[in-house]
Amino acid sequence: MKTEAVKESIINNYKILSAKSKVKSDQNVITTWGLNYKKNDKQIGFVSELGFVQRKKAKIEIKNDEISMLKKPFFSTWNRTLKNINKMLEDIIANVNNRDVVSKKYVKILCFPKDFWDKLSKR
Repeated sequence: MKTEAVKESIINNYKILSAKSKVKSDQNVITTWGLNYKKNDKQIGFVSELGFVQRKKAKIEIKNDEISMLKKPFFSTWNRTLKNINKMLEDIIANVNNRDVVSKKYVKILCFPKDFWDKLSKR
């Protein structure tokens, strides 16, 4: 597979994970998600709603359907690294409801309306 095709596959798989992991947020509470990927009881990968994807020592960031390649293992090529990340994402999609392979983490962020924040800051 060519590098550009692998990148497109990673973006598509990330969109599928986003759709499966999305949680409805309340008006003042925003919920973000993160997925830990485990194999043989060891965590080897992480995917977050903010666009960070990590597999062992490899890290990429996805923003606006663009992949920023941040870090790769020293003795590996970017093409092989991207293929491994794509394979991990496919495995997460296949096992998204299996707690032995994928553990879901949610963080809730409380947001204040502007008028309430103004009242708090005046005190």
